[in-house]
Amino acid sequence: MPPVSRGTQVSELREFRKSFHFTQKSRQTANHSVNIICYKGNLQEPKWLDVEQSSFSTLCTIHPDLSELLQSAHPKQSALDQSDYYVLDIEVIFLFGQTELKAQVGWKYKVRALFPLFHYLTD
Repeated sequence: MPPVSRGTQVSELREFRKSFHFTQKSRQTANHSVNIICYKGNLQEPKWLDVEQSSFSTLCTIHPDLSELLQSAHPKQSALDQSDYYVLDIEVIFLFGQTELKAQVGWKYKVRALFPLFHYLTD
């Protein structure tokens, strides 16, 4: 499900959110990226990227710094081999201005934290 559906009116003050889930084995690095994909086709609700492939394009890629989240994460244990791993749940929060897209990454840990990421200027 996309954070914004076709035909949705957006304002500068309204937030749109999309959840992402990462797992990793180490607390040492938190290098993850999120591709923001745009659909310019005719379907009302496209469900698969391989249908009308040419209508999808990567608008931008977000590279959030999740090191603070990773340091506060508690290890979980794999049922398969008993090794430790970490789960990182984040939300990308989109704000649409008149000529730019702003995005922040947030996560919940006792209280909510927001960290600005980038501004993407549109044509």
